[in-house]
This record gives sequence, C-alpha cells and structure tokens, in this order.
Amino acid sequence: MVRGLFRTTALGHILLWPVIIIGGSITLLLLMKGLMVALQYHYKASYSGSVDYD
Repeated sequence: MVRGLFRTTALGHILLWPVIIIGGSITLLLLMKGLMVALQYHYKASYSGSVDYD
C-alpha cells in the first residue's frame, strides 16, 4: 500500500535526498550552536576565565 502511494523515480531520489540531508544538517548545526552558546552563558565560561558577566 505504501509503495503504491509514494512512487519515486531514481531522479526523484537524486533530487530529494541531498536537499533533506543538507537542510537537516544545517538545522542541527544551528540548534547545537545555540545550545553551546546557552551552556557557555549558563556556566559563565570565558576565554581566559577572567570575564565577569554580572
């Protein structure tokens, strides 16, 4: 049943999967970068440890 609903040719796969993979990778990179910035701010991390955020 599913095979009949979603018939994709080889060309469709060639065009579809790179877009999904690149888009998903960029999305995950942005989310992980935001998480890292939030964690650095939370733990008051600085380059030398001498910066005061208060």
